[in-house]
Amino acid sequence: MRFGLLGPIESSDGDGRLHVVPAPKQRALLACLLVRPNQHVTMDTLIDMLWDCAAPPSARAAVLNYVTRLRRQLGPELAARVRTEAGGYRLELRAAEEADHLHAGALEQRARRAVAAGDWPMALELAGQAVELWRGEPLQDVPFDRLRAEHLPPLSGLQLRLEELRIDAALGAARFDQATQWLAELLIRHPLREPLQLRKLVALHSAGQRAEALADYHRFCGLLREELGVGPSQPLQAAHELILRDAATAAVIEVWRSAQRLPAAAAGPVAAERFEPPPRQLPRAPRLLVGREAESKELGRLLAPATDCQVALLTGPAGVGKTTLALAWAHHAADRFSDGQLFVDLKGHAADGPVDPRRAVSVLLDCLGVPSDRQPVTFEGRAALYRSTVAGRRLLFVFDDARDAEQVRPLLPPGTSCRTVVTSRQPLAALVVADGAEPLPLERLSSDGARELLVHRLGAARISGQEAALARLVERCGRLPLALAVVAADAATMPQLSLEALAADTAHLNRLLTQGRSAGRPADAAR
Repeated sequence: MRFGLLGPIESSDGDGRLHVVPAPKQRALLACLLVRPNQHVTMDTLIDMLWDCAAPPSARAAVLNYVTRLRRQLGPELAARVRTEAGGYRLELRAAEEADHLHAGALEQRARRAVAAGDWPMALELAGQAVELWRGEPLQDVPFDRLRAEHLPPLSGLQLRLEELRIDAALGAARFDQATQWLAELLIRHPLREPLQLRKLVALHSAGQRAEALADYHRFCGLLREELGVGPSQPLQAAHELILRDAATAAVIEVWRSAQRLPAAAAGPVAAERFEPPPRQLPRAPRLLVGREAESKELGRLLAPATDCQVALLTGPAGVGKTTLALAWAHHAADRFSDGQLFVDLKGHAADGPVDPRRAVSVLLDCLGVPSDRQPVTFEGRAALYRSTVAGRRLLFVFDDARDAEQVRPLLPPGTSCRTVVTSRQPLAALVVADGAEPLPLERLSSDGARELLVHRLGAARISGQEAALARLVERCGRLPLALAVVAADAATMPQLSLEALAADTAHLNRLLTQGRSAGRPADAAR
């Protein structure tokens, strides 16, 4: 029995019979359950995904019909796995092998354990099995933007990790020609990804293709200058210098080993007790960014590779959308930071108090792969180790909801290769004066921007003929994205309620906005 979403949605029973789900809504329903295996998926979640927050009044009845038809099309054996639970459904899976994306994740873990044991051929076999599970773009026949936007990036990230892991295993097993072929294919999709280019230099030189390695290095440097206006990273330069001197293969491999933070070789070209991929720790990208085009462009200008600015400071009142803008830009710019992206919520205004900078430094060291038993006892020692660890690397940091400059200052990376985005409700003048942060204040949305946000969330059909009520809601929410998101979510749960009635119910709106402010910071709300 098997379900698949790494390509077109498919399912097969224990006898190998393929069961087709022809209707798009039913495929999307199966996909919603597949991406949350063995979890209770509420009716509201299904409706939200299938209609993107613009559900018709008949949505619940429609979902019931879709489930009935889906079970009929899957056949009795597979249909028995679609369990009805109070207020929703659950897809029961009994082993990772029953869903291709779970199987790929399990194979990745086994391959990494093989790397840790120095068993490169086994790692190569396992990573290769995982890569071959992809039959095309995941969810490719599920034409629902929100579902794809939420779940396609993690699946694409898993695929990239596995492809890189397979290449590392090929290098570790001294299968350089094979690694070169895979690298050429992968660089077509990720032409500016420097860790891939470093692997390619190592593979070409180790395969005896020194001239090709040097030519490829100069081609890549030209591409970096043309596209990003920057030069190659330090590991790439080090590998190039060794290849120029026609150094031994082991010396060039050592550059790759160090860049990947693999311990010194114990058997074969490399062996590892610990394998740490570059950190990719940004929370998911916001699915909606409205009315912030100018601010996003300015943030990109401030942190462009050619500028002297290393820290951008987004400030503004609670709920104005600082974190949403920071994450949207960070995801857009992530490919520029080949050594990884890190995110720390400093909880400057949390009920249980802000994160202590001493704790934040320890968290960052953990995220960068420094084992706790190698971290100094004192805060000063950990801070110094942190600066040494990030120095010279191309990293992007997002420090969210800073309380004051003193909380942020120990976390700022040294040098010019990293970029940092800080968000705060306070102006943090000390960070601007002493640390060179460039402030970017965020104002409330314009009336048109706030209206556009509500239209996006509710759908044009829901607001048709209710422009006056829409304008009142915009002003009641103070044109704050968080408040607008809370009101839109409430309206979406009550499709039978007109916007006029919602705008007129002052007491309900007051309660709603008060609860929204006190309920923390929901993951999908603009803040």
